[in-house]
Amino acid sequence: MHGAVASKGNRGILICGASGAGKSTSIRRLPDAEWEKHCDDALLLIRHGSGYFAHPLPTWSRCRESLEGASYPFEPALPVAGVFALARGEEREELKEAASREFFISIYSACCCFASPLVRLLPQEERERLLAAIRETADRLAEVSPPTALFAHLDGNLQKTLKDYL
Repeated sequence: MHGAVASKGNRGILICGASGAGKSTSIRRLPDAEWEKHCDDALLLIRHGSGYFAHPLPTWSRCRESLEGASYPFEPALPVAGVFALARGEEREELKEAASREFFISIYSACCCFASPLVRLLPQEERERLLAAIRETADRLAEVSPPTALFAHLDGNLQKTLKDYL
């Protein structure tokens, strides 16, 4: 899946948004002392029971910064306590209730991002099975938290914006 994951304590948030929307920038704005930033591009999402867990994956954005001394140890699964659809705040940063359709589309797009190039290569039956599995995952992930849009703004205080959430 394509998204950013950060946690506070043992509760994680997943931020979904198009490439260039500001996922990496947003989670980097969270204070290191209170928030752990797990990934800003690729993650493995696993459903266990009624919950979802994110496994951060090493990404190119981390490699761009520096490979010197870098290691990418396996990180334990992080429970996903909330999901946000990311957009850019025009004037300020805020959380708003999102329309269910737009919220689902943001999640579905994030789920399809890395599978899209493969879908064309699959035979019709396998293509339909993969797309159905992605659709089911997006449907269930959209139920993890209320449909919420994070309108991020560089002048905002993301920790303050998320204070009532985690």
